[in-house]
Amino acid sequence: MNKGKKILFLFVTVCSLLVTPLADAQSTLALQERCAESATKLVSENPSKLVSEFHYNGKLNQCFVVIKYKDIRKKIMLNLTNVFENKQVGLYISEDFEKKPVICIVGNNECNSLSEFETLIKPYMEE
Repeated sequence: MNKGKKILFLFVTVCSLLVTPLADAQSTLALQERCAESATKLVSENPSKLVSEFHYNGKLNQCFVVIKYKDIRKKIMLNLTNVFENKQVGLYISEDFEKKPVICIVGNNECNSLSEFETLIKPYMEE
């Protein structure tokens, strides 16, 4: 390969390396925006729900939302939902913060406290 072709090859390679992360960043941004819109829509369908947090997980290529329900008698329910698939991933229900939950599950993993539930949902809510 002559010197001119080598330089051209090197230039094209460098340009493709620079463009690929930009395209990935734009794609990720679009998915994050779609996640925010979808999570907001999901929650707005029932105004009594309080969204604690939503997150686009780039590693899993999915959008997750934790919806928190509370009432005046200290009952609490947290629901981890995959927004893009409209599928429940985790559920925590407790009659009282200090007592063992009635239900505590994330994926196939059972748990015994709110702190365990929060630990189990971290891989979904963080990248």
